[in-house]
Amino acid sequence: MSTRWYIAGSMRGLKLFNFPAFDAARDRLKAEGHEVVSPADIDRAHGFDPSELPDDYDWSDDSNVDMDHIIPRDLNAILECDGIFMLDGWMNSVGAFAEWAVALWAGKKIRYESRPWVFSAMTMIARKIERSM
Repeated sequence: MSTRWYIAGSMRGLKLFNFPAFDAARDRLKAEGHEVVSPADIDRAHGFDPSELPDDYDWSDDSNVDMDHIIPRDLNAILECDGIFMLDGWMNSVGAFAEWAVALWAGKKIRYESRPWVFSAMTMIARKIERSM
């Protein structure tokens, strides 16, 4: 059965804003027969492609990032998906952590690129708490 996945992970501060990792996850999920929503693809559709930036670009400079636009756009994308796919290193990103929490809150499926036991345990505990409320 096909699932529509939103990919979440670290972007800001990483070379090419981590688009290659998002692309690899997208390709992997599509090869499994799933639909995929990737923030990297959304950015490209809106005319932003970090591969067009100069070689000496400062990847930690996020002064041109419009979070007031990106946050609602990405949260709406999560809500339109069946689940969220967490890239390795997602816990280093406040945005990806927030996306994980929204997906958990909305009752979405959660899949991890690498499944550290602590986060699968956190997910199970959070779901139990939510059901008891």
